[in-house]
Amino acid sequence: MSKYLGLLITLSLFISCSENRESDNPEIVLAENVPTYNTADMVFVTKRGHVEFTSRVFGTIGTFTGESRDLNGKIDLLENTISFSLELSSLKTGIRQRDRDMHRTLDVDRYPVSEYTGVLSSVIDQNSPVMQNVNVEGAFTLHGVTRDLIITGTLRNQPDGLILEVDWPLKLSDFQIEQPRIYGVGIEDEQDIRIRATLVPELIASGL
Repeated sequence: MSKYLGLLITLSLFISCSENRESDNPEIVLAENVPTYNTADMVFVTKRGHVEFTSRVFGTIGTFTGESRDLNGKIDLLENTISFSLELSSLKTGIRQRDRDMHRTLDVDRYPVSEYTGVLSSVIDQNSPVMQNVNVEGAFTLHGVTRDLIITGTLRNQPDGLILEVDWPLKLSDFQIEQPRIYGVGIEDEQDIRIRATLVPELIASGL
């Protein structure tokens, strides 16, 4: 009898220790109802990605934002590359005069498109149910100037596709853009750029 009682006590202690160890680990939230892609689904695209920038008014705490929902993008897991491009005239701030000043500053008639191309330095699993970190080494072109740019972000597998989110600071002076003036007020050199895009398999997108 004492033999079995000792065994039960030992088992109870083991279960208690296991539960304590599990509670010390951070919870990993898995995405639900996500699609499973086959080996043919290695190229993902978007034509309606969202890009947003935040500008700060020089010498104040004031800010304003601009955005576009016409970002084109592609992630090629066969070539391990990523690219996106934007027609700069599609950027809007909600005020027409400010939009005209912004487009004139960016010289969108002469340099209508901004684009980024890079190589993924992190391994991406398109069927992973957990959020993955994305690291890209590439080049960004704006205002006719191309500069090396490393970006980081996240990728999530959701029911409507792969959700890519990245952000980075951008200095206009790095691209030979003079300090912009909106309504005659100066704007700080550094801008905050954010991208959020839902990418679907290219084979599916081509059939839409």
